Amino acid sequence: VNVLPTSPSRDAGNVTYLPAGTLVDIDGQPRTQGSTVDIGATESDGVTTTFLPPVVRVSPTGNDAAAGDSWTTAKRTVQSAVDRAARTGGEVWVQAGTYDANVQIRPFTFLYGGFNGTETNRTQRDWRSNVTVLDAGQETGAVLMTQLTLDETLDGFTIQNGLATAGAGVFTDSSVRILHNRFASNTVVSTVPASNVRGGGAIYVAAGAPQILNNQFFRNLSASNDRNQPAEGGAIKINDGTPLIANNLFRQNVVTNAAASGEARGAAVATLFRGSAQVINNTLLQNTATVANNAAAPDQGAVYVGNTNAPSLLGNNLVAYNSSGVFAPGRLPTLNNNLVFANIRTNYERLPDPTGTAGNLSVSPRLTGPYGDPHLQTGSPAIDAGNTNLVQAGWTDLDGRPRLQDGRVDIGADEFDGT
Repeated sequence: VNVLPTSPSRDAGNVTYLPAGTLVDIDGQPRTQGSTVDIGATESDGVTTTFLPPVVRVSPTGNDAAAGDSWTTAKRTVQSAVDRAARTGGEVWVQAGTYDANVQIRPFTFLYGGFNGTETNRTQRDWRSNVTVLDAGQETGAVLMTQLTLDETLDGFTIQNGLATAGAGVFTDSSVRILHNRFASNTVVSTVPASNVRGGGAIYVAAGAPQILNNQFFRNLSASNDRNQPAEGGAIKINDGTPLIANNLFRQNVVTNAAASGEARGAAVATLFRGSAQVINNTLLQNTATVANNAAAPDQGAVYVGNTNAPSLLGNNLVAYNSSGVFAPGRLPTLNNNLVFANIRTNYERLPDPTGTAGNLSVSPRLTGPYGDPHLQTGSPAIDAGNTNLVQAGWTDLDGRPRLQDGRVDIGADEFDGT
């Protein structure tokens, strides 16, 4: 119940409403510590309260009737653990295994996968080795993250086989954190009747400022067979909000429209309407937008920038070998230090080609493997060619290495370490 120093309830009460003799708050602190009384039962002293959040554990051999307060009393389903953690706020630790998806994340809950079932500290987990799967079975959307306010987190899962009309992997309207996940084979389809809430094979951003960092997006699909419903965002669609999309790998995602004169927008990422994204240090390879043979509009980019409000930022991205590159019929995005190369139909469309300006390149990235391996070879022009001002403190690359090596950042999701 303690408020943060930045809470809008601080110094926002009316001191004349205090009953006579009310000198302390619920914690015994002086009731008025700033210019006036705070709203609520506690009075902020300007210090953030530190506490250890309760932990609820989940295991493939667990039992939802159990408390979940240790690995031996783990719960069986993720939703049961989320509901238990939401009573007080806390973390959910999920042991490696496969679980039913259709999970609704509650306020003040933070989900972490990648445990082997012996850990006593979250830092001991290994989400790369201890694969933790949320599988929707092509029956429903996988994870719902709506009406959340405190950086609620989804971290360290494989999220697969979601099926929905919008956000088959994750649907969110909140400023949440989506980190270290693998989104695979999630599918969105057109709606009947038509709706603007559609698209985003892996993630649909309806609002908020989610942080989408260090994830892998593989073979997600946004499909339509309706000329009045463009297929949008094979992996991510931003309809509104200001997400940060950084250090991710997008491979072989597809946006397709089978209708005559239909449109397919953004094989990897699409921003629409009031959505304005920061898209930084991502690698986009072999993503495909397809339309019917007689469609009036061509396939529209691995990245589609169609928002009309504040300009989106595309910086330090490697965009190569897709059906097409950056398609921007909306507000002209800011383009800094991107490497956009060998996209089949075109590298840039509906905007001036920025190659040769603001650090933007169009040369072979010299990747390690021919089949979408995102790692850079020695001598790659992407090495040290990014804009370091775009990199936030503590960022790591797709392999967990520090994002800055020798004070410089590479273009793309991989940071070359000399090997």
